[in-house]
Amino acid sequence: MDLQELRTKYPLLISYMEDHNYSLQYIRHIKNESLWILRESENYDWKTYDDIYQTCVDT
Repeated sequence: MDLQELRTKYPLLISYMEDHNYSLQYIRHIKNESLWILRESENYDWKTYDDIYQTCVDT
């Protein structure tokens, strides 16, 4: 998946989770991880989830 899609759709995911009574802790975790990925994508030049995976595997 393209990270641009994450940028546009993660708020929808968060809304869905809130509407379906997911725990606040889990929602916070997903939101923080999504924002971290989006923020770090600029530093690492990530474009896809595979790019992220490769960075994590290589470290």
